Amino acid sequence: MKYLAILFFLGLFGSCELFSILNGSGTHGSLTSYSYSVSKDSLEAAINLIIENDEKIIRLKRDGREGTYVKVEIKNNYTSHFFIFRYAGDNEYWQSNPHSSHISITAARSGTNEYKSERDISRKEKEEAIKLFEEYFTNVLKEQMNLIPIRK
Repeated sequence: MKYLAILFFLGLFGSCELFSILNGSGTHGSLTSYSYSVSKDSLEAAINLIIENDEKIIRLKRDGREGTYVKVEIKNNYTSHFFIFRYAGDNEYWQSNPHSSHISITAARSGTNEYKSERDISRKEKEEAIKLFEEYFTNVLKEQMNLIPIRK
């Protein structure tokens, strides 16, 4: 019975971890997440193309494990908006799921304010940040590259 309880716990933990990866959350939290039915490499290439071709978007830094986090600045009107987003998963997950990728906005800020994550941001700020991110990324992915999120 003891071993059965351990197996049950490990199975439950494993399914929660998988759900967290697919949901784009986990311990990192997110403002929102987008899932696509393409490989992480294809999604990353498309996002890199957007960044390279839009003079209003500047890649600030790429860091984190295996380059999973991306920091960008979007110069919109007279204000700069900053986003940190990540590709959910790791190399093992990406290789075993070649037709599935997920990005999550983990933090955002406007102007000289501090970055705000899910637990720090007001509903209005979150809605504005998501709207701006969608204007510059998810809408472009959909309209110009035919990459439509399968769920949000």
